[in-house]
Amino acid sequence: MTAEPHGPDELRRAPSDTASQGNARRLRDLHRERLCLRQLGSRIPQFRDDLGVNPAQLGLILLSAALGSLVAAPLSGIVVTRLGEARAIVLMSMLLATGLVIAGIGATHGMFPVIAGLALIGFGNAVWDVAMNVHGALVEQHLGRAIMPRFHAGFSVGTVVGALLGSVMVAAGVGISPHSS
Repeated sequence: MTAEPHGPDELRRAPSDTASQGNARRLRDLHRERLCLRQLGSRIPQFRDDLGVNPAQLGLILLSAALGSLVAAPLSGIVVTRLGEARAIVLMSMLLATGLVIAGIGATHGMFPVIAGLALIGFGNAVWDVAMNVHGALVEQHLGRAIMPRFHAGFSVGTVVGALLGSVMVAAGVGISPHSS
């Protein structure tokens, strides 16, 4: 079952190298997604300190991202089907970025903006993941060969680079708000 009956967004335009261009775009999308999320992960101790919460309270605050993902789960297929993979990825990346900004700025204003930002991050990330996997599966089908391992390698590279960049920002003394904006 595919989310789009006519194939991936890029494949509708056809020629032969369109699938390769789509692959490169999705690989970059995976890098970006992980890059954003891992930089946020490097800031968790600062969120705890800025909000003045204990580890149990921090755990409950972080749960809001999981709740955002949980809300997105039953809606992801609908969103990707209606928008197409490319538009879903663009919109969800903007939603995730908005969540990062809200959470980052919210760290100085209390836990409720952070909770709202993390919920947006969770929702955007979940739908973004589904859109990328739908696209990858359709491209694989179109090409007749496996390419998902490359996509998931991009995911891993983005995770490592994001964590490293976040650590560099923390070591350089850059605050959460400027880092997430």
